[in-house]
Amino acid sequence: MNPFYLKYELAESRIMHKIIVNGVSNKKFIDQNAYDFDEIINERINPESIPDRYYRKGKACWVIQTLINLKYYYTDSLDISLTTEARDDAINILHYDDFGFKTKSWRGKTIVCQADRPSVSGSKHIIVQNPLQAQNGKIFIPHWPQPGLKPRAKDKHEIKNIGFFGHKNALPDFFSDQSLKAELKKRGINFINSHKDLANYTDMDIVISFRKNCDLDLLKKPASKLINAWNADCPLICDDEPSMRAIRLNELDYLIAKTPKQFIEAIDNLINRPDLYLSMVLNGKNRFKEYNREATVNKWINLIKKIHQERKTSKITGVSKLIKFYLHKK
Repeated sequence: MNPFYLKYELAESRIMHKIIVNGVSNKKFIDQNAYDFDEIINERINPESIPDRYYRKGKACWVIQTLINLKYYYTDSLDISLTTEARDDAINILHYDDFGFKTKSWRGKTIVCQADRPSVSGSKHIIVQNPLQAQNGKIFIPHWPQPGLKPRAKDKHEIKNIGFFGHKNALPDFFSDQSLKAELKKRGINFINSHKDLANYTDMDIVISFRKNCDLDLLKKPASKLINAWNADCPLICDDEPSMRAIRLNELDYLIAKTPKQFIEAIDNLINRPDLYLSMVLNGKNRFKEYNREATVNKWINLIKKIHQERKTSKITGVSKLIKFYLHKK
């Protein structure tokens, strides 16, 4: 056989055997946030370099960023697309908000990302972002780590800056107390609130994660601040919210403070014990390996391959799937 045609047939064969993975979202969201998606996919842009509109909103994080990562790491195995309706020939990934009749979500196979929304049914494969939610067949896959994160730049034990990434009004009221500010000032510590640049940890020595509201909604939240702190080489002080407690293995993962007094004690502990500070940084480096980009994309590809095998043996017709979907969603 002519080598040219053999090469062509092999290429065609590889294309035919690729698993089709399709993201689904509404047209307005795609037009506003993913207008250059095809360019990013075709050029295999590094997921660490994507614009912030691909990770600032839940739909972008769970659907579009997942597609970008899958394409980057498994380009030879997957055919990636993004549409406004589910495809019959694809494994479709949808955010909770787009899982419904408008997107024809009964088509093909579906993976629904529940995010921080209420419990959902109607799909066999539901992704949750907190391991405590992984019940009744739901699957825990962690949030993608912060793209383009810049870790702490200092290589010596010096605690001058404490950082909070998020909106300051989400913090407990005691962070606004003058007494706490005075205690920090006494120690020569600056409190830095960053809600725009979520990736820059270069000047941070300690980061914190606290929430004003401690209710059942916390069970739906991810441990992103902890995982990002591990990646940033920064010890974390937090209020021990459920998502973090669920993945905590030892006391070096983070320090717990539930009162202003405990918060200052945790800071003093890190100031006065350089060995503890270094141990927490080294522990964080090791723990992050379980949640880094490569580990997370492997969880996704393993699920996709499993669904693909199920798809091969499935004999359920499109009409049957529509009826079943209707009964779940009515």
